[in-house]
Amino acid sequence: MDVLPLYIVLRVFSADTMADLLQTQLTLVASGLLYLMARHFRLERPAYPSGVWYFNPFAWQFLFTFGAWFALGGSAQAMPLIRSRTRWCLHRYLLFALMMTMAARLTNCGH
Repeated sequence: MDVLPLYIVLRVFSADTMADLLQTQLTLVASGLLYLMARHFRLERPAYPSGVWYFNPFAWQFLFTFGAWFALGGSAQAMPLIRSRTRWCLHRYLLFALMMTMAARLTNCGH
């Protein structure tokens, strides 16, 4: 049930977001900036009884917006990057990020 409040909030704004994405890609840029600000400044919504939402809507909205952009034609724009040799660099970065994240979590398990 933790994801339900996030899903409801994202669905409320989805029609406006998709209409904006059809007109300009600035919506995607703004969504990315909001994600970065949420991560950097730890922007969170209060919730009862735990204190904050389990899924932070300020951060997760970027995944939702990116998916809408990709479905509305962004896939054609991203295809040169997907087919290029740089995708191997992206894969290596994701693998490195996974290893670093897991190492940090495993070393902090006992604390």
